[in-house]
Amino acid sequence: MVLLALGLIIVQIMRHRVEVLYPTTLGVRAVIVVGLVALFIYSKDPLFISLTVVAGIGMILTETSYLVDRRHLAT
Repeated sequence: MVLLALGLIIVQIMRHRVEVLYPTTLGVRAVIVVGLVALFIYSKDPLFISLTVVAGIGMILTETSYLVDRRHLAT
């Protein structure tokens, strides 16, 4: 549910072009990924690998959107 909520917030940030919040969302996703990796190491539960992949894909998509928007604004 937390990843879904974060994803919805990020979609709204992209839709409204609030570029100043991109670095914050990337930082939040990085903390989530590190936390999920730590939980996997602690528990060895493969669920945490799946959640890490989902959060990682979201982080990559957000980073891509951020870079595209920065390049678009620079021109």
